[in-house]
Amino acid sequence: MRLTIEQFAGLAPKVSPKKLGDALATTADNVRLDKGHLAPWKGLLPGGESVPAGSQSIYPYNNDWLAWSADVNVVGNITPNDVRQRLVYTGDQYPKIRSGNEEFRLGIPCPSCDLCC
Repeated sequence: MRLTIEQFAGLAPKVSPKKLGDALATTADNVRLDKGHLAPWKGLLPGGESVPAGSQSIYPYNNDWLAWSADVNVVGNITPNDVRQRLVYTGDQYPKIRSGNEEFRLGIPCPSCDLCC
């Protein structure tokens, strides 16, 4: 999912999130705020962790990092108070759900044809 913000105005940590305008934020972690727009910091991960070379997508999970060589979209906390810490992601061949160290494929298999896969 792509989040489009026309112009980022900065942080307003003391303003209630319900009263914030579209261009303000109460927190902004691991982003550059020096050019008037949101841009990620590129470089080392906090805490000295590492991900495999060639990773295009990363996601913090259970005090570690998940990494993919494809452009992956991740949705965490799919249900409130989820004790299994499940997350759903797409972009790595087919949609999957992850719970702990287990991954499960979602959906039905693709038919054998030239239109997909």
